[in-house]
Amino acid sequence: MEMKSERAVSKSLCRIHGRNTLILVWLLTAMVMCVGCTIFKESGDGERLLYDICDESMLPDELMAIIDSKKQGAFNLVYSNQTYTYIVMAAGKQDRDDVGVEVEKMYKDKNAIYVESLLRQLATPGDTVSGDGISYPYTVLRIQKTNIPIIFKK
Repeated sequence: MEMKSERAVSKSLCRIHGRNTLILVWLLTAMVMCVGCTIFKESGDGERLLYDICDESMLPDELMAIIDSKKQGAFNLVYSNQTYTYIVMAAGKQDRDDVGVEVEKMYKDKNAIYVESLLRQLATPGDTVSGDGISYPYTVLRIQKTNIPIIFKK
């Protein structure tokens, strides 16, 4: 008789222990998922940043290779070396050669750096650009190296 009561107590403890373990695992999973999420409010306008608009001669070879490998499609990219952070905005393959990517706005607040760009016709009818060739327009901005997140806005 005593054996049965010990087994019953043991089973009861296992159920309680199992339920507590399940709750603990669920809570830990929820905590881990929340740790990676950051919610912040964009200020809409912030500190203007100084930046260089780079031509190919100013880009590291590795970054040029990345741009060349991705140029068929539109993309945004952030690349950093020991000195600079490069912000790349590319429009992908275009069926005309008179367009380019222009920076509309770039600013920094306490949470991030925000960059807004636009694909725009750059040449006018009087320019030597025909407008009927293929191009892969992109713009690269260079700022002092930073670890602040870069947010691309449309």
